[in-house]
Amino acid sequence: MWSVCTMTYGDYPELIGKTLDSIHDQFNARVQDVRIGLNEVSEASFDRVMRWCERFKLCPVYVYQEVDNRNVGKYPLMRRMFYERPSPVEGAEAIMWFDDDSHLDAHVTDDWWDKVEGISRDHTVVGSKHFIVSRGNQSQGIMTQPWYADQKVQKRHRFTFITGAWWLARSEFLGRWDYPFPEIYHNGGDSILGELCRQQSASIFDFKDGAQCHADCCDKGHDRRGVVHINEGGRKGRRGIGKKAADEIYPWQFHGERPENHDHHQFDIRMYKFDGVH
Repeated sequence: MWSVCTMTYGDYPELIGKTLDSIHDQFNARVQDVRIGLNEVSEASFDRVMRWCERFKLCPVYVYQEVDNRNVGKYPLMRRMFYERPSPVEGAEAIMWFDDDSHLDAHVTDDWWDKVEGISRDHTVVGSKHFIVSRGNQSQGIMTQPWYADQKVQKRHRFTFITGAWWLARSEFLGRWDYPFPEIYHNGGDSILGELCRQQSASIFDFKDGAQCHADCCDKGHDRRGVVHINEGGRKGRRGIGKKAADEIYPWQFHGERPENHDHHQFDIRMYKFDGVH
């Protein structure tokens, strides 16, 4: 059984609505629950999510929101969604993640779900493969981590990873390594997951015929098809945290230059539960 998780920010009810409606319309019996994170959402976005939850009767739904509706960052809220009880890391075979600009389309079939499940038996993370170069002192920080296994990391390291906009990962692997790590705030969590997989000899699978990435890097000549639409509309700019280049702080970017700070995890959440009973 899988836990399907998604998160939205700000005043984008049409985005999260499209994601959630696709989860409903293409629902599969493998899904044990749906989890939704809310970061500084508008009243319109909040109402859109809650109306969907009230109508959705296919499985339990959990909604997570900082008590004052602050934007606490993607990965601190993701950690709460994964590790607050009932914890999908402990209770599901895999976690499927959607950013709110990713969704399933109407051509998803049971055969597609079967294919994803088959791939996930042989690979730790499934999705759309990307590459990015490390920033600042990330390489130094990685070499101090308990999961570092002497796989060489260059100063200007090239990460191979599955983009964070949509992925499926084995829950046991995420829980064993306590991912997402406390050092991850809002940026770079996907590339660090890729490096964790490399260090631990865990495989990632580039789902070329099952996931269509619309980010600029993939729309320029990459032959991708698929019924999962990732980063729809491209990456024309960030929303919220990291919108300005100076705010794009990546895990261990300043390793050795300043103390590691986990203050971004100091917040309380409100959780809403919908039983999903007809």
